[in-house]
Amino acid sequence: MNTESDAWARLRSPADVGAFLRDARIEANLSQAALADELGFDRRVLQRIEAGEPTLYITRVFALLARLHLRLEVRGDGVPGPPPAPASDPTMPPWSITDRPAATHL
Repeated sequence: MNTESDAWARLRSPADVGAFLRDARIEANLSQAALADELGFDRRVLQRIEAGEPTLYITRVFALLARLHLRLEVRGDGVPGPPPAPASDPTMPPWSITDRPAATHL
């Protein structure tokens, strides 16, 4: 993976999420302890995320995505360092939906 060259991944499971985040952290040359400290949570939480531990929340998210025929993709922005605050880039939506079937009813 190369986040500096606009790397992307299609995530289908908690394990996919964990592996992608682990690879990105390693490429950013951050230890688990340093990243967890920067984000304000315990290193064990980051270990569980990177291990792909299926929490109730993320398991339900993937069930919803599957049922609604959606997929979750992430793309690196190609800029090393921490991302800007969400409101600082109004041209980039906070999320997007791809490959969604057209709605047949409201």
